[in-house]
Amino acid sequence: MAKCDYCPLLEPDAKGEAMDDGLAFLREIEAKAEVLADVVAPIFGDSPKTYVHAAGFGSGFIASRGTTFFFITADHVVDDFSKFKVAVANIAGRSFDLSLLRFSRNESRDCAVATLPHQLLAPTDFKHYELDWDWSNWTSTGVFVAIGYPSTRNELKPGFGKADRNEVRVFATPSNERPRKTKLIDYFALSYDPENIKRSDGSPVELPDLHGMSGGPCLEIMRSPTAEYSFKFAGVVSEFHPAEKALLIAIVDAAQYVDATSLIPQHTPPPRQ
Repeated sequence: MAKCDYCPLLEPDAKGEAMDDGLAFLREIEAKAEVLADVVAPIFGDSPKTYVHAAGFGSGFIASRGTTFFFITADHVVDDFSKFKVAVANIAGRSFDLSLLRFSRNESRDCAVATLPHQLLAPTDFKHYELDWDWSNWTSTGVFVAIGYPSTRNELKPGFGKADRNEVRVFATPSNERPRKTKLIDYFALSYDPENIKRSDGSPVELPDLHGMSGGPCLEIMRSPTAEYSFKFAGVVSEFHPAEKALLIAIVDAAQYVDATSLIPQHTPPPRQ
């Protein structure tokens, strides 16, 4: 199980007071969010550091539609594969060589999707996010959770013999910020102020640099008529803009995965140097 920081980001009320009801809500959904820990995978590349075998540089996640399984990440993370001799994803404690996958890519939406061969997954008991879900009777809570693995917390060091998996989940509300310097054509922003982050118990927490979270999923927290909570896929973590205090989420329609190869231009991973 990945170690995890819970980082709710709540807007203050009109008086600037803490939203105690919001903290109670986040405490309630934390247990449910725990099931997402093994759906998201850190992506590692070989490291030039003598004391680090591999360093994290991105995130991805496993999703399913019917009997077909996908590995989804950000397009710019796939571009980064060329910087390393080897790029692997740590899925259910096993390392998967991502060069074996053929990614369907969309640069302007910063999304890359690869179908996972069944023979690749057969020996592994892995968890996945199901894209087929009827949300017609659910309502949005207005809160989202972005999930990923910051690179500064995910390394494979010789002394440990295994990779550290330190996942971060950022709970946040939408922002109206529209950063000028972005290549995304379809996105939404989440409010993210590194100087003002609290855990669900109200205590402050300091997060690492978010580099490495790109490619992880962003999920909208939904509420059913019977007051149950669940997570609706909303997009892929893409960019962080410190000046605007905004975390940009590339909007990806889950329906496109019915036939991803026909909707997203096909590209193989760039050759490694």
